[in-house]
Amino acid sequence: MPTRLLSSCASHFELAGRVSVLDPCAGDGEALERLCEALGDRAIPLACELEAERAEALRARGRSWEVRPLEGDAMLLRTRAQILFLNPPYDSDPNYGRLEHRFLSRLTRECLEVGGGLIFVIPSSAIRACARFLAEHYDELCCRRFPDPEFADFRQVVIFGRRREPVPGADTARIRDWTTKTDRLPILGRAETPMRISGSPWRLVPRFELDVFDLELLCEQASGSMTHADEPLPDLDELIGGTFGTAVPPKPAHIALAISSGMLNGHEIEPDDPRRHPPMLVKGTLSRRFVEIDRRTNSDGEVTGVVEVQRPNLSVQCLDLRRYRYFQLLEGVEPNGGDDPERWTLADLMVFYGRGLTRLLARQFPALHDPSRDDHRLPLPDLARRPYRAQRTAVEACLKLIARGENPFVVAEVGTGKSTIALYLTAALRPEFRSTLGPALERQGLPADPSEPLDRELSAEYARLQTLLLERIREDRWIPDRAGRLIGQLVELPSYLDRASRELGPFELRYPESLGGETLGRGQDFPDDYLSPKERRLLELLRERRAAGERILIFLRHTRGALPRRLRRLIDEQLGERSVFLDASKVSTRKRQEWIERKVVRPDVPILLVNPNAVRTGLNNLVGFSTAVWFEVDPSASTYRQANGRLHRIGQTRPVTVVSLVYRGTAQEVLLDLVAKKVSTSLQVDGLDVQAALEAAGVGSDDALELALSIGQAVYRRLVA
Repeated sequence: MPTRLLSSCASHFELAGRVSVLDPCAGDGEALERLCEALGDRAIPLACELEAERAEALRARGRSWEVRPLEGDAMLLRTRAQILFLNPPYDSDPNYGRLEHRFLSRLTRECLEVGGGLIFVIPSSAIRACARFLAEHYDELCCRRFPDPEFADFRQVVIFGRRREPVPGADTARIRDWTTKTDRLPILGRAETPMRISGSPWRLVPRFELDVFDLELLCEQASGSMTHADEPLPDLDELIGGTFGTAVPPKPAHIALAISSGMLNGHEIEPDDPRRHPPMLVKGTLSRRFVEIDRRTNSDGEVTGVVEVQRPNLSVQCLDLRRYRYFQLLEGVEPNGGDDPERWTLADLMVFYGRGLTRLLARQFPALHDPSRDDHRLPLPDLARRPYRAQRTAVEACLKLIARGENPFVVAEVGTGKSTIALYLTAALRPEFRSTLGPALERQGLPADPSEPLDRELSAEYARLQTLLLERIREDRWIPDRAGRLIGQLVELPSYLDRASRELGPFELRYPESLGGETLGRGQDFPDDYLSPKERRLLELLRERRAAGERILIFLRHTRGALPRRLRRLIDEQLGERSVFLDASKVSTRKRQEWIERKVVRPDVPILLVNPNAVRTGLNNLVGFSTAVWFEVDPSASTYRQANGRLHRIGQTRPVTVVSLVYRGTAQEVLLDLVAKKVSTSLQVDGLDVQAALEAAGVGSDDALELALSIGQAVYRRLVA
């Protein structure tokens, strides 16, 4: 922050008594010193800095201060200051959105007294992330922008405020306005009405320290979770130099890397000839040193420039387990030979202990896929181009990594066959090859379904969209024209899990068109050949029901897009079964009975896909179907009851089964539960149970309010509970 602006910052406060001023990111301390000088002799500077060189300069500057500056992490500070002068690092944060918000929230709660003042220097782009916290924890807020040219270059502002007790749900609209009107903010200058900050009338030095770990206390707290006496203690091998799994077996060339990484520490290495050489322990240390590779001189022979590069240097110490003597291997890549270990290089170690090192390497780096073992092999599809042995090994290892939920990377030089590997992976992961690959994976103790990583990716993407939507709904509560306008999207959100395939088009969360139709978020598209868990379960269910001789109705909500076409394709490719789709937009209500007779009943088509609203009334020729599968849940209890009633009516000769497919722990499950409650309530009101009817009307029912809410409101309440 330019030092010329510090007097303007100081003018926003009037000190009453001795006041401590905390700068947790103080740098060399000049800014804090100038600020305290402008505040007057009642200001006590408190400073902390993490970076070593700046902290050293800070300590030199603060020798005459009443409180010694600290070097360390500001997040560990313990004090109670009356003014927080906060110019934090500017960066994004995975949990808080912005690092500025993280510093503000942590230091406000831990280090600033209620009634204390805030000087918060941030870029204007970080205001939005901090808006809610500022509104809930500060009043008397005002924002001033830097004067030009600094503002034009860095877009920085200063926010002043007074800390108060938290007020959850405080209005953030004014603070958010600052983000859209930054160029029209007042320029930082002298304040007309400064805030009065109270301090101590006595000459007291405030407590100022960094939190430290109390090892004894931690041990006491951990004693209850220590290993019980009757549990076996881990082997020494597990504690020293533990194993590290690899995709494929390491090669002898990796021995030096294993030694330098410490992965062979503590493990005895057997010599190839025990009569000549002793067993040993080996420990490697990798360091870097500068090596001159070029030197430039002028015409007088004077050196004008030197080019140096860093080169790794491996230092290897050995312990002779017969004589218990230490020695260090000499530098060099050629073996010296002989039986005197003190004359050996690393090359000698490889010569005399090669087989023992190789065995130890295989033990410490167990391979997921060992191409030398027949029981590790996997079947691969037949393609026109046959893979070389190394390419086949890479494909098999990648398939096993994918089955374990990991994302493999194939990195190789040009011309080594990366495209061939990619083609074989694609072919092996296709649904039609699953019946061949799955059992082979199971025999090796791996998940049989190699699409599982994409399942987790789908779940994670849904969770991201749900979090995004809920957060925006919360933020919009305090904006009059937007409050509650996204609630309807909570009914649409669950369908992302059923429409994430690329062939179905993009899935977007949007504001209503009346608000401009702004896109809130877009869901990730998944490959067309990826079968979601629900699609796989649907195909399994259809296979089971068809084997039992049953005909199936599949209910879909989103029938105007490509979803019916995709499901019909999967049914044809995976099951070889006939299916038809009743498109309500092309078949009028009065013609649907005849259409079903002509297209479904007479040809004896076993699977019908339809929107439940298209068959909820007036159709009597669906009793040939005995199973209803709700691929998508319809939020209308009336639609749910009436559509199911097309199967369960006079003329039905088989038991009727209704199956609803939903993802556990998502808004789909919430929707199904709400619809089930409304169906139950509607049955009760029909007169089946007088007491239940009274409860449905709200007498003695805790769920009455929820049932009265719109579906979107009810989903919101469930998800944020």
